[in-house]
Amino acid sequence: RYREAQPRARHARTQRVDQSTLEKVTYAKTGTPMLPNVRGEEATRKRILLYTVVLVAVSLAPAFTGLFGLTYLVVASLLGAAFIGGSIALDRKPSRESARNLYLWSLAYLALLFCTMALDRVL
Repeated sequence: RYREAQPRARHARTQRVDQSTLEKVTYAKTGTPMLPNVRGEEATRKRILLYTVVLVAVSLAPAFTGLFGLTYLVVASLLGAAFIGGSIALDRKPSRESARNLYLWSLAYLALLFCTMALDRVL
């Protein structure tokens, strides 16, 4: 039984690697210097995590300067924690799915953060 499952597992790993390098190949063909091509995928994931932490810290600053209140601080903290958690998940277990999920979360994060800003002004 183990020998039967082994080729499928090997095929799944190969397919995952091919999918993750697909975008790198496209960028390389066009000569577009994207971070995965220039520094590699691992360095790219580390930068994503670093930039996410910086983004969350900057997004919390308006609450500490008095521009927004407690509602904004609480919601922005929760959203930021989820965003950082997604970045850590991508770094620890890289996959096309986790990268896509983090990208989609970044869009939701921004929209929810703007809604929170508006809500904080009303409350």
